[in-house]
Amino acid sequence: MFTAEDGASGSAFAIEGPTGEFLGECGVASTDLLAADPALPAPALDVWLFDKHGLQTVNAFVIPPGLAQDAELKRRLARRGQVHAAQAGLRFNLESQRLRLDACLDRVEVAAPSPGGQGGIRRAELQFEVRDRPPRDG
Repeated sequence: MFTAEDGASGSAFAIEGPTGEFLGECGVASTDLLAADPALPAPALDVWLFDKHGLQTVNAFVIPPGLAQDAELKRRLARRGQVHAAQAGLRFNLESQRLRLDACLDRVEVAAPSPGGQGGIRRAELQFEVRDRPPRDG
């Protein structure tokens, strides 16, 4: 579960193979677009997958539905990964050279924008399932 209090640190999980070897990490945190006050709701969540094979990180950003209309925000985030509007039941995946992360957003609590401020994601429950995948050719 992610809460606004998790802020940029978020949550990270080690990914290990069947014999305990380290394969990578995955996690969720607020994006670096977060306002100076880490207690404020996250303007977007950064779901990430790091694969030690090839030293690759892939990202997906989950943004509040109200910000999904912000073309500039979506453009900035899309340069770094997938962009999805937050809604309960949202499913997406991230793939790296050797790993696949299937994510499901079970619940999401969005804060309404305050006058002169922006709304954001106050709380989110995500499920991650990570599996090894065959190496890509090339």
